[in-house]
Amino acid sequence: MENSNYSCNGSKAVSPVFQLILILINALAITAMLSYRIRHSRVHEPPPAHFHATSADTDPKIQAVRAGLHIDHFETFDTKASDFTFFGTVWFETAPHQPTLDRLGRFNFESGTILDQRPATISVVGDKVIAQYAIKARITRPMDHRLFPIDSHRLYFGVANHDFSSDELQFSSSTSDFSADVPLAMFGWQKVNEQVACGVKRIVIDEHDMTNVIEYPVALFSIDIVRSGVQYLLLILLPLLFIFYLALFTLSASAQTAGITASVMVAIPGYRIVVQSLVPSAGYLVLSDYLFFIFLAAAGSVFLVSIITSASPSLTARHRQYAIVAIHLAVLTACGYLLAIA
Repeated sequence: MENSNYSCNGSKAVSPVFQLILILINALAITAMLSYRIRHSRVHEPPPAHFHATSADTDPKIQAVRAGLHIDHFETFDTKASDFTFFGTVWFETAPHQPTLDRLGRFNFESGTILDQRPATISVVGDKVIAQYAIKARITRPMDHRLFPIDSHRLYFGVANHDFSSDELQFSSSTSDFSADVPLAMFGWQKVNEQVACGVKRIVIDEHDMTNVIEYPVALFSIDIVRSGVQYLLLILLPLLFIFYLALFTLSASAQTAGITASVMVAIPGYRIVVQSLVPSAGYLVLSDYLFFIFLAAAGSVFLVSIITSASPSLTARHRQYAIVAIHLAVLTACGYLLAIA
């Protein structure tokens, strides 16, 4: 007799058990898609503009200098503002007859600034001279936030020297010359990979004369980072799911629920304003923005279903069930497509 109140005698209320089953399936599917996307994260940051990697085999006429970077610790690690300040050591290994250390010491960082540089510490190992420079540097290269809050990034540290042309000198480095084993958990991140590439930065002076260019050597060190937790994801997604599921449950009430559904739907843009401070400032939409749009559209669909089925005597609880299944499928399809192309 209790179930008949939901499905018989002209009642348009949908069984709560039916709702719970679909909500469970929906929640598990979304969790599985997000988990897969997090485990198979990929970075979108390209190498610095106009950087061209070169082969390890250099022209014998070009002097090869081994370059390395050690990052001791980060003072600032703000991915939202793309602002990174670190203490470390830049070093060069060269033969005694090769470039003067004064010229080598006039290096800089691509998309960055050296805030402090100590005098070189010189040591001789065999037939090589090693010059080490203790530095404090700041990198401010913009980052790609399109997958926030499940984003991962590649942070570049490009050691360049404008004092040499690419015809005079080329850096030679490998992953063994780069160390960045620094704890990032306090900033909410963890390092997963390191890369090293050497090449030249090519700047065209006159676009009408492609021979009029400036080229200088660059040793490009980079680290890949992923978020060490899912607190941002939970803070954004769980309230959206709760509001969406609450809107669906208004269709399980036997009374008129359009007003309640409208109130629930209004909560989504209201919550979006509340969490705005968490979202990185970017000139494009990020993943969290699309999630808000998806669940806002889903809540709006529930509102329309409530109005249409309540106004039409010929529509029953079964028609509401069909509509609920369609809304769930639309949400899962939208989320799956969004995560697949991101």
